[in-house]
Amino acid sequence: MRRLSVVAAVLIAAGIGIVDPYACVQYSRGAGIEREVPMRDRNALLRVAVRARNLVPAPGRRYVADPGSDEAKAEPKATWDDRTGKWTAPGIARATRSFPPANPDAPDAPPEFETRIFVNAEAGLPEALASVFGAPQPFAVKGAAAVEITTVGAEDVAPPSDGAEGGRVAMPFTPETAANAITLIRVLVADAETERVLRDLSQGKSVERSARSPVARADRVESITVGLYGAKKDVERVARQLPLARLRTLLSK
Repeated sequence: MRRLSVVAAVLIAAGIGIVDPYACVQYSRGAGIEREVPMRDRNALLRVAVRARNLVPAPGRRYVADPGSDEAKAEPKATWDDRTGKWTAPGIARATRSFPPANPDAPDAPPEFETRIFVNAEAGLPEALASVFGAPQPFAVKGAAAVEITTVGAEDVAPPSDGAEGGRVAMPFTPETAANAITLIRVLVADAETERVLRDLSQGKSVERSARSPVARADRVESITVGLYGAKKDVERVARQLPLARLRTLLSK
């Protein structure tokens, strides 16, 4: 995270701190030995990550584009199963983009908006400290599974005019400050079972993950996760505008 809102900065100064909300163990990675992923396959995964990132709408006029923030990377290795002669799981690629606030010195300036794309990774719940963020909650989007985590105190404030949803009250947030509260939404496009796991986890249910089968190609695309981080009202709006059908066409058949 490059920037934090004033609220987060105060929390850090108080010694509470924040865990990287994007940190998460990949769902069902399986066991095996690491092996170099062929460059051709890495490039294929990288292209998918960049295409997915380019499909995410910009967060709006409160922000400015920062072309220098664009980053993309494919992991050089993946796990290999000698017994089957296949990959335990396909390779991983990531792509990011940031949007600084247009007027960072304004009293109501939002935190920096970040888009992070994960190919074949981050298909579970994000990790965060309960003292800073509330409990993960399901977030309704049509055509995918999604989970939302927002700053404690912003969940149950009366929504602003754009209709942002709430939860429980833990701090004296006004509708305006709640709209700018640091929020993370993770939207998962994958097979039905993987999406079901995320929905169940977001509702606090226990989950039994079925064993995955090895794959013949390291460039197989099994899941695309869109991570949106920033002000609550902007993160929610962009999540609802995602072209999920187009993102789903990037999955391997």
